[in-house]
Amino acid sequence: SAKDLLIVLSTSGESKNIIRLLKKAKDKNIKTALLTGSKKNSSAEKLSDIVINTPKGANDTASIQQIHIAIGHYICEIGQSTFIKNS
Repeated sequence: SAKDLLIVLSTSGESKNIIRLLKKAKDKNIKTALLTGSKKNSSAEKLSDIVINTPKGANDTASIQQIHIAIGHYICEIGQSTFIKNS
């Protein structure tokens, strides 16, 4: 629906399965958000409505994934506080 948001994670922004998923979401008019590494203009970034890149200092996979985990926790916190506030 118009209220849906697909959030995808790709350290490189070049993961073929993520790119296929983003294309499918675009075909279905689903908004997308990409969490990725510091590389700009990746294939996945070009298909995403919202892009969150990690800082340039986070170059290795483990560091990028740790930042993605922190962002995921923050997104859940926002959702939970909004859900509880509105129930």
